[in-house]
Amino acid sequence: MAGIGIIIKNEKVSTDEKLVKDLTPVINSAILQLTNQFNLDCSFCSSAFCPMCIKLENNTKSLREEVWYKLIDELSFFGVTNLVLTGGEPAVFPHLVDIVNYGLNQQLNVTISTNGLIKIDGLPLETNVYINLFRIR
Repeated sequence: MAGIGIIIKNEKVSTDEKLVKDLTPVINSAILQLTNQFNLDCSFCSSAFCPMCIKLENNTKSLREEVWYKLIDELSFFGVTNLVLTGGEPAVFPHLVDIVNYGLNQQLNVTISTNGLIKIDGLPLETNVYINLFRIR
C-alpha cells in the first residue's frame, strides 16, 4: 500500500495518511470574489476600497460555474465550513444562486456580501446576507 510521507525539520515522521491529515492546517472560512463587476460608480469606493472593481458595462468575463464548483469541492474537502461570496457586487454575477445552492448542498454556511441594491431572486432561506452600507458625509 502506498503511503504519504511528510518531513518536519528534515526528519521523516510518518507515511500514515491520517497523520498527514491531522497535521494539515484547518481552513474554516473562505471568501470567493465571484466578480469584480459592480452596479455603482462610487468614486470613493473605487479609489479607497476596491481599486480592482470596474463598471458593470466594461467587463463581462468571469469564471465558469464548473470552475467555482470544483473550487468549492476542494475547499469543502479541506474542511471549510463557511463560504463568503463577494465581489465587486455578487448580485450582478449571473450564476450567483446556482453557486449558493451548490455551497449549501456541500453543507457549507453560505454568506453573500452585497450592497443590497439588486434583488436576488430564488435565494434559498438558508443563505446569510451581509449588506454593506456606506455613508458619505
